[in-house]
Amino acid sequence: MKSILHGVFAATALSLVHASIAIAQAPAAPAAPAAQPNAAPPSAPTHGPIPSRSETAMEAFGKLNRDNAGYLTWEDVRQLEGFETAFEQADQNHDGRLNPAEFNSAWSMYTGSNP
Repeated sequence: MKSILHGVFAATALSLVHASIAIAQAPAAPAAPAAQPNAAPPSAPTHGPIPSRSETAMEAFGKLNRDNAGYLTWEDVRQLEGFETAFEQADQNHDGRLNPAEFNSAWSMYTGSNP
């Protein structure tokens, strides 16, 4: 019985050695293709509803502040055609963000209404 177990153990060990060698000699999987340098960048995510110029600054801020950050970045408002100048002028501390007061000022410039 002891010699049978020894034979089974030896055969199993030998099989494992052969399998390890086969794995080590197997060709490597092809590398993932590199990004093409001239490939078009992925399209920007679409934003929710664009506020109308007839909306109040608070309504517009609420629509644009989708992540409830408490401020708006250029990315949040870039779909507002012609808003860039108002954004730049209203960003009083030049941090690239409009807090609600700054946005109120920018919205007034953008819509031509008084706050």
